[in-house]
Amino acid sequence: RSFRQWIDLGFLAKEPLSLLDEMDSNNTQYVIMPHQVVHQPESKTTPWRVVLDGGAADDGYLSLNDSLETGPNLLLDLRAISIKFRFGRWYYTGDITKAFMQLELNKDDQFIYMYWAEYNPATAEWVLELYRFIRMPWGLNSSPFCLNAVIHHLFDTFRNDPRNHDYVD
Repeated sequence: RSFRQWIDLGFLAKEPLSLLDEMDSNNTQYVIMPHQVVHQPESKTTPWRVVLDGGAADDGYLSLNDSLETGPNLLLDLRAISIKFRFGRWYYTGDITKAFMQLELNKDDQFIYMYWAEYNPATAEWVLELYRFIRMPWGLNSSPFCLNAVIHHLFDTFRNDPRNHDYVD
């Protein structure tokens, strides 16, 4: 269900499997995102979910996370923020649904793909499909920095002094 939701929300774009052969012949770099489906029968909302793993690597090769910069830590000291909460008059909280997936990647940065296989009971065969990430995947060590940088940019744009009172995690 969650995978189909990603497609419906425009997080992934279906591509022909032949695209990989084309990119190989043109020496175009791309990454296939390792993932697995996890079953959590006790969960009422998502008993099955897809887990992306940017840290997975074959022997002798770097993982995608090994090749990415993590960026600086933009999180403030939570203790200092907690103390400031005691003296403020107004507070706000928020929860951004599928936060990483709200960040659209530039076209040049859309080089992360994933395979998806589904069983077709009518033909009793597995159908392999290829999808390209249009949005920032989670499971990458750079994703938290990118999300925090965007949120700080939005705060800078729409508020005077964001970094002195806000905690974004």
